[in-house]
Amino acid sequence: MKLQPMSTAWDTQLAVRFGWPPAAGVQVPLRSADISQVIKAGRHRRGREVAWRALADLFAATALLCIVLAAFAVARKLRRDRNEVRFRARREQFARLVSYGSLDSLTQQFRQVAYDSAAQLDLAIALLQAGPWLDRPRRELLRRAVAAARLDRALTRRLRWRDPVARATAVLLISRLRLAGSLRLLGPLVHDEDGDVALVAARAIAELADGVAAGVLIGALDAAALAPERLIERLGDCWAVDAILQVLCKRADDREPAPRPTRPPRAALAPSAAPPGPRGRRSAAGSPGRSASPPIPARSPCCVSCCAREPARSV
Repeated sequence: MKLQPMSTAWDTQLAVRFGWPPAAGVQVPLRSADISQVIKAGRHRRGREVAWRALADLFAATALLCIVLAAFAVARKLRRDRNEVRFRARREQFARLVSYGSLDSLTQQFRQVAYDSAAQLDLAIALLQAGPWLDRPRRELLRRAVAAARLDRALTRRLRWRDPVARATAVLLISRLRLAGSLRLLGPLVHDEDGDVALVAARAIAELADGVAAGVLIGALDAAALAPERLIERLGDCWAVDAILQVLCKRADDREPAPRPTRPPRAALAPSAAPPGPRGRRSAAGSPGRSASPPIPARSPCCVSCCAREPARSV
C-alpha cells in the first residue's frame, strides 16, 4: 500500500479522526472506507451549519419584523393622539362659532367644512353639544351662513354617496342645522340599504320633534323599514302623541264594521208526550179557555199492521 505525506486536507481529516497528531511528515494509509466516512462527516457538519445559519436568519428576520411592527404601532398611536388633539381643538372652535360667531366667520368656516368629511363630523358634534342653547334667531343665522357657503348643496350631494359614513354625517348635519326641506331629504333614508344609515336617519327625524316627523316615522313603522322597537323608542315622547292618536282614529274610521252574526232559523218543535208528574198533568189539562189535546199513545212496531186495518175514527 502506498503511503503519501499528510499535505492535503483529506490527510489532515483522517489524522484527526484516528487520533493521530497532524504533524508534518506523518504518513497514513488512504483507504476508500475512511475517505467515505470523512465525506459523510463533512456533509453532516455542513448540514448542521446550514440549519443553524437558517435559524439565525429566521430569528433576525422575525426580530426585524417585530421592530417594524412596533414602530408602525407607535407611529399610528402618535398620529391618532395628534389628530385627537387637533379634532378636539376644532370642535371647541366650532362650538364657539356656532354660539357666538358672526355671519362672515360662520360663512368662511362652513366653506371649508363643505369639502372635509372629518370637519363635518366635528361640526355635527359641536352642534349636538350647543344645540339645546341655540335660540330661534341664532338658528336662523346658522341657516343663512349655510346657504351663503353652499353647504346645503354639498350635504345634499353627499346623501347620494356610496360611502355610508359620508351619508350618515350628512344626515346628522341636515337635521341639526334644521335646513329647509329636511324631512323631504331624510325621509327616504329611513329605507337605506345600510342599517346604520337608516338608524341615524330615524334619530335625525326624531330630533326634529314635530307632528310631521312623527308621521314619517309612523309610515316607516308601517313599511317595516327598521325593527319596530327602534322606531317605537323614537316615538315615545310627548311631541308624537297627537300624530299617533290621529293615525289611530283615522284607521278606526276607515275600518268597515264587522257583520253581525245571524241566528239560524228556529226549528219547529214536534209535539211530545207530557212528562209524568204534576207539571205534566197541568200541561195536559191546559190553560183555561183552551181544549187540552189528549196524549198520543205510543205504538209498538207489532201493532202497525193491526192499526192499519182499523177504520178511521170520526172526529
